[in-house]
Amino acid sequence: MMGGGKMDKVQLNKDRLLYGMNKITGIKMEALREYSEYNDIFHIIDHPMTVNATDKQYEKLTMLKDFINSYQYLRQQEDENRMAFTTSELLAKYFVSQLGFYREREMVLVAYVDSKMHIMSCEKASQGTVNASAIFPREILKRALQLDCAGIALSHNHPGGQPSPSKEDIAITKRLQAIFQPLNMEVYDHIIVADDKYLSMKEQGIINGVVVPATVKDYVPITLENVSEVEEDMEL
Repeated sequence: MMGGGKMDKVQLNKDRLLYGMNKITGIKMEALREYSEYNDIFHIIDHPMTVNATDKQYEKLTMLKDFINSYQYLRQQEDENRMAFTTSELLAKYFVSQLGFYREREMVLVAYVDSKMHIMSCEKASQGTVNASAIFPREILKRALQLDCAGIALSHNHPGGQPSPSKEDIAITKRLQAIFQPLNMEVYDHIIVADDKYLSMKEQGIINGVVVPATVKDYVPITLENVSEVEEDMEL
């Protein structure tokens, strides 16, 4: 309580969020308030260009989003540096913390794990458009050999909000299995993230022990949404 009986006014959560966004990113308060008056406030973070964010402001909003995701994850989980990701659920929670609520473009992550399922490194395999990502199986294999890992767990996001796997998602998973299995490396799972929802290809039975031997074409760069077209062109 202040002197003379005056009390400090506590801001509403919405106002506090807008104030924080203004101070962190530099986006004008007037623009934030005007947009949030008639739209979902979280849409500003998910789609910064709706408030005409500059490149620098966009970068700061992305950092803010990463901070929020990481904070929420670490409040509920152990330190991922010590944690063994022995189940699809644990892997999914980790990947949701990395990719949750990314709605502007697809992003592919690869977690390289040791024999005890500790994450040795998690790296971007690509960053694509709103509905497609090009990935490079040869580069993923090269990195796996550098780290001498036991296997990988793959994840990518669906900006549209549904985690159902496409035929292209399944095809690239099978392709990576074909590449890794002869080297006694596992593709443990492929987690599709959509906001805070996920789908595990291992839980769905898509990843199993049935693997077709790899051929040269399996190492060619591929775009998730155009897998079938690439394969048809190579067979001509």
